[in-house]
Parts: sequence; C-alpha cells; structure tokens
Amino acid sequence: MVDNYTSIDLETTGFSPSDDRIVEIGAIRVRNGRPVKRYSQLINPQRLLPEEITRLNGLTDADLRNQPTVDQVLPDFIRFIGNDTLIGHNINEFDAAFLLANTTRLGMRHIGNKTIDTLPLDRALYPEEPKHRLVDIIRRFGIAQTESHRAADDALQTAQCYETMKAYMKANGIK
Repeated sequence: MVDNYTSIDLETTGFSPSDDRIVEIGAIRVRNGRPVKRYSQLINPQRLLPEEITRLNGLTDADLRNQPTVDQVLPDFIRFIGNDTLIGHNINEFDAAFLLANTTRLGMRHIGNKTIDTLPLDRALYPEEPKHRLVDIIRRFGIAQTESHRAADDALQTAQCYETMKAYMKANGIK
C-alpha cells in the first residue's frame, strides 16, 4: 500500500489497444492519501467516435476536433506522472495496454511505472460481492451513485476507492 501515487483513467474509442484510440486522459496526483493536483486532457483521435462511446461518456466529435493529438499529449502526461506508482481500476488490462500500444506506435519510451489495480484488489478484499465494476465499488463505499465515464472524475473516484480499501486493510490487519 502506498500513500503517494497518481490515479489514472483513460477514455477511448473502444476496447482494442491496437485498433482504438485514446480520447481523454485523466490523472489525480495523491500525496499522503490526499489529492493535490489534477491532470485532464481531451485528445483528438483523428477518427469519428462510435455512437456507443458518445452515449457512454457524452463526448462528441465536435468536443475532440480541435484538441491535440496523442503524440502531442503523451509527453506532458508522462512528465505529470513521473515515477509515481499508478493506481487504476482495471489498469493492468486496459489503461496500461492502451498506453503501451500508443508509446509503441509513436516510438516513445514505454511507461514502466509500478501499478496497483483496484479491480483485483477489490475482488480479493470483498470476494462475497457479486460485481467489482468501478460503479459498484463507488456505490458500495458511498463515494457516488454514478460513474461519469470522464477520465479525471473516474481517476478521482478510483483514488477514493483505493483510500477506502487501504483503511479497510489497516483496520483488519491485512498487509
């Protein structure tokens, strides 16, 4: 368990790191368990958004048309996260895969930060719970009733979930 980290979330055009593109990056820098800085950037995917993605997160082609492209955004994002441990919900299967696909495609150095994934952590801590989606966890912990599917907001909710899990682990002597 760490007290200093950056919680991240991506919004994308779909679920395939090789075929789909990042449309938003959000991150919350946390120090001593408290949010101290926010990073939020829309990204022009240089393609049209599928209707189901617009329905999910509310982003439209018009929102993204004049935004920077991923090659313009990633260097700034990499500077923002520095060497922090990265926290994310399903980060190991989704966000990290998209970041790896994009750094590879752009010939950039890969992001090698340590990660903590709140999805398997929640499954391990609360095996009796039937669902472990971010929306299920934020409701269970009383953080919010809905997940916005906007990157910085979801990164903040993930950080809040992680802090709740840390407190649970400490209270129950779980290492």
